[in-house]
Amino acid sequence: QVGLQPSGQSELEALREQNKHLRQELGKFAYALAKAREAMKAANLHFRLKITTPAPTHRLGPVRVAESRYEAGVMIGVVLVMGALFALPLMRPCNAWCETRLHRVCPLILIFNFLLLAYTLNALYYVDFNTCFFSAVRIVSVAIGASEQMLVGAGVIVGAFVLWKFKDRIFEFMGVEHGAHLVGDFRDWATCWSMKRFHPVEIFILKAEDLPAASIASKNSVFCEVALGYNVQMRTRVHNSAGQTCVFKESIQVNFDPYDTETRLNLVLKNQGTLGSDVICQVQLGAQQVQQLEV
Repeated sequence: QVGLQPSGQSELEALREQNKHLRQELGKFAYALAKAREAMKAANLHFRLKITTPAPTHRLGPVRVAESRYEAGVMIGVVLVMGALFALPLMRPCNAWCETRLHRVCPLILIFNFLLLAYTLNALYYVDFNTCFFSAVRIVSVAIGASEQMLVGAGVIVGAFVLWKFKDRIFEFMGVEHGAHLVGDFRDWATCWSMKRFHPVEIFILKAEDLPAASIASKNSVFCEVALGYNVQMRTRVHNSAGQTCVFKESIQVNFDPYDTETRLNLVLKNQGTLGSDVICQVQLGAQQVQQLEV
């Protein structure tokens, strides 16, 4: 006992030194905290230290998850089971048996789902009826907002498509001639309205034979009308009383795009009447046919 006394006194002194050191550190911390609180009061900031407790967890095998998340997962699973039970009479092979007994099967499923939901809400601690109700309301509101945005976007797309589809008629109603020349197509926008893809083509119109009579009382007064893409419609002079055979010997120059496979070269022979003109015959040539005729 006499030999152990000095060591016990030394340990006691060490503990006293440690206690003194901890008190000094706590004093410094309290002083710093008081200074920080005064600075926050001067800045009109309010801060309170709150004591928190660890959230309860649930063990799923080797993993621990928060109890609230676990109960939320259980509730989602129960809702999925309820939806599957409602859809069960409409699925094979149950639909063949339930098709004529839906008036009996559906009330039973409804009662079972109600009892299952009530038991689940009673067994869970963090999930109650109010939580389920407001969660459902939140989901419905999000779905309605997303549907509204989708419908607005679809309406804008459909409106733009309708305007693009009927642009020629709209321009015609507004009194704009050749509205397609003003708007253009995708090829024009993609090439920044460049004219490098066009090259001039001269069309020689020599003669037309075996033309049907457009009028019984008079001979045909023939002229030719040429239309190709963005080119302005051009016409030859009118050959009065030419009849069934007309010698033109005229040429017309147009801009031709060999890569435009949709545009057609329209050659129309018309009969000039007193108040207007009548079509006698016409022919359409595609881009490849025009290229084959080039010399």
